[in-house]
Amino acid sequence: TLIVYTSDHGETLYDHDIYFDHHGLYDQTLHVPLIFWRPGLVPQGKRVTGYTLEEDVMPTVLDLLGFSRDLSRIQFDGKRGVPLMKGPVDALRSEFYITECTWQRKRGWRTPQWKYFEALEPDFHGKPERELYDLINDPGELHNLAEEQPDVCQLLHNRMSRWVQTRVEQTGKPDPILEYK
Repeated sequence: TLIVYTSDHGETLYDHDIYFDHHGLYDQTLHVPLIFWRPGLVPQGKRVTGYTLEEDVMPTVLDLLGFSRDLSRIQFDGKRGVPLMKGPVDALRSEFYITECTWQRKRGWRTPQWKYFEALEPDFHGKPERELYDLINDPGELHNLAEEQPDVCQLLHNRMSRWVQTRVEQTGKPDPILEYK
């Protein structure tokens, strides 16, 4: 039996003046547990620091259970996480799209250094329309640099927009975050 433990979101418990909610695209909400357990199959006690996404869970489970030959025939959005567990690889991707559509609509782009996100409607917690954080120098995401670093905001906004446009073209469907207002 392979046991996988994860969650769909974290919680902001007093962080960023948000109380007992999973609001925003801060790491407290995005960073969730992901634990694989099966003696003899998954390295015991190994902690991986690289990023994975929820979409990586299914191809990782299938790979761990020996379906790696069949994976080449299935089109997954996610990536196999086994190289993170067993090899020298420290990340499956270097940057990725982030989004939230619970009580408000936000989207953003995360790199190893930067996290940028923008609200597509007013934030009910009173957060600014755009937020930018230098994750190396401010891992707690406490100092919003959006006004001080407009060029970085534009660069990350452009990367995010290109990714969204690519997904729209790949799926043939409209951008879902803009469909539900």
